[in-house]
Amino acid sequence: MCSEYSIKTSQKKLESTLKTQFKNVTGAKTWDQKVKMSLKAPLIEMQNNDLVLTEGVFPTPPPFPNSRLSDLKINRKTGEEELVRIYDVPAWKEGFSKAPCLIPMSHFVEPVYWGDDTGKAMQFTTEKDPLLFCAGLRMIRASSSDKTKTGFSLITHTASKQMLNYHHRLIFLLQADHALDWITLEGSPLERFEFLLKHRYIPKFKIETDRIMAKKPKSRIEEQKIKLDIEMKYVEFLKTEGISG
Repeated sequence: MCSEYSIKTSQKKLESTLKTQFKNVTGAKTWDQKVKMSLKAPLIEMQNNDLVLTEGVFPTPPPFPNSRLSDLKINRKTGEEELVRIYDVPAWKEGFSKAPCLIPMSHFVEPVYWGDDTGKAMQFTTEKDPLLFCAGLRMIRASSSDKTKTGFSLITHTASKQMLNYHHRLIFLLQADHALDWITLEGSPLERFEFLLKHRYIPKFKIETDRIMAKKPKSRIEEQKIKLDIEMKYVEFLKTEGISG
């Protein structure tokens, strides 16, 4: 899961890249910061029919820190595995359907628990994209429908072949030409889901060591390998069933 990323940009750069102007309510015009759990970060969303550059806490409330586009779950009633999509998950469905957001980032960081880079936190960028745009959602709860008071979550999906060397999931990236459509699109949850599948952007990443993890990851290696096995089983399920996600 992506629980850390960096943003180094300005309102002017965002507007130039996305070819539009924003109402900026952040109180800042430039950003140069690392974003970790429970910290504020800039994001773009619709507020009162305006495209707004605002802030949210990453992420709050739980689940931490990402929302999955789709997954295999055990049906408690039947005991059988079934495909569950994000718009059916109570924790995420309101945000996915009614409060999408777009999270700009310069790079993201993932800890590695297998392969030659075990014990390192790796930094992912691309040569082509000085800014990456991740599809996200506000963590709406029934008790608080005011999305400006909620945090946000990054949407993830299956890892690319390159990413599987380091991590079992990949954040859901959109190219600049389609990024704002994720926010402005009007449609059913299924239509929004299909839009993401159609426009998912999987670049070739430039990967560098961000740091050596302070604590030895031995206690988490087995846990993460289990997650990798589960993810590979899921990828095989999608392939066998001919399902995109």
